[in-house]
Amino acid sequence: MKKQMTIEMVTEYPGRDGYYYADLRLPAEDYEIRDALQKSRDTGRKDGYREITILNCELIPELADVRLDSPTLDELNFFAKRLDSLGFEEQLVLQAVIDRIIPENYEGEIISIKDLINTTYGLDEIMIAASVGNDEQLGEFVIENDMHEDVSSVPDNALYLLDKKQIGKLQRENEGGVFVNGFYVVAGEYELPEIYDGRTLPSEEKPSEWFAFRLKVAEAPVNSADETEGSAEWISLPIYKSEANRIAKLHNEGCIEDCVYFDFEASVSQFTSEMFGDNSYEDFIMGYRPTENGFERKAGAFYNFCKKAQDDSENDYFFIIDEINRGNLSKIFGELFMLIENDKRGIGLQLLYSNEKFSVPKNLYIIGMMNTADRSLAMLDYALRRRFAFYRMLPGFETKGFRDYQENLGSLKFDRLIATIQTLNEAVSADESLGEGFCIGHSYFCNLKEATDQTLSEIIEFEIIPLLEEYWFDEPTKVKNWVSNLRSAIN
Repeated sequence: MKKQMTIEMVTEYPGRDGYYYADLRLPAEDYEIRDALQKSRDTGRKDGYREITILNCELIPELADVRLDSPTLDELNFFAKRLDSLGFEEQLVLQAVIDRIIPENYEGEIISIKDLINTTYGLDEIMIAASVGNDEQLGEFVIENDMHEDVSSVPDNALYLLDKKQIGKLQRENEGGVFVNGFYVVAGEYELPEIYDGRTLPSEEKPSEWFAFRLKVAEAPVNSADETEGSAEWISLPIYKSEANRIAKLHNEGCIEDCVYFDFEASVSQFTSEMFGDNSYEDFIMGYRPTENGFERKAGAFYNFCKKAQDDSENDYFFIIDEINRGNLSKIFGELFMLIENDKRGIGLQLLYSNEKFSVPKNLYIIGMMNTADRSLAMLDYALRRRFAFYRMLPGFETKGFRDYQENLGSLKFDRLIATIQTLNEAVSADESLGEGFCIGHSYFCNLKEATDQTLSEIIEFEIIPLLEEYWFDEPTKVKNWVSNLRSAIN
């Protein structure tokens, strides 16, 4: 679903914690709503007061900052889903009739969420004329379609004498018509239906199914993607391997890995298909990829970067691979796994999918980043290890850059908190089950323009404390003591 609007939730706790804010884009899945409620501290406490404001709405800009009659989050989310379900012509009609709910000269009146929801129904029954964006064009439309008795009685050889603009104006006024983006909408015919009674939301035609990712999969084509794209179907991830393979067999493939995917969706918009390649040689170096007309050999990211470095031998180039130890490097680099070694630079080797001699230039440096705190990655492939020099990055609280940053903030509470974190890191380092790799880094405290009480408290409560609860899940007393120390540092 496409996000239709953004709301701001403000929770106030009089005499206690103050105000907490959270933005939420609608329509939203359950997990997105939970995250926003957590951020605004609206998680079941009875002493708080919540206020919701619509910040923007692409389809109905008039909704920004209007006063609503205390809508619930469910009502607003349902309204956003209704907006998302509207077709193009229904959207035009909605824009034409919205002034029935939000007056053109809005002066702060309370707007009914019930009426807003009901306005999204019955829109497909209203007549629309395309390419009619003003009175003159409407007049011409009336004449061409014999829409008025008086106009129909005029002989064809005298039609040029008619005032099209005036005819269009009269037609528009009689019908209560509205021009919207080059279309004419007979808005006067619209009557607000009573679908939502203000108590029980109408049942959704298609309940939303939560998914992390979705793939549109089909049988692998032989020559052209057109061969199988028409039979492709969406599968939601996560999915059991047995179920995925069952779907693959319906598409004449032995397992899901043999299928191809034509489209990708993620419940979090920041994730795109480009971020989830196969981590294979074909993506990284070179391989064949399906196109509209069959398959085409395409160069990968590392191949292209090497060529760029070769053409500019006077300058150094740096290829950065994040979480390098999560991939199967021998599979990804293939025959080039040997060529990235320091003493093999510049030596040519024939590529798997090409007759050319390819080499990794001496002015290209590969920087791999990894987090040794991940228990599942404790053992690093020795073939990978011997091809790299290693540099350990420790928390930078003692660096000149952080010291200058800390001094510029000029906050005694921030200083006390950093000192407490450094003491905490000593305890983490000394813990045999943790060690230096689990120390709390300086990034939690960077990029602050001002070290306010609220900001520091949020870092402690929602970032540091949950981490400690995971570190010492079996030592609640230790967690309790450190939580007390951290809170005391800013009080």
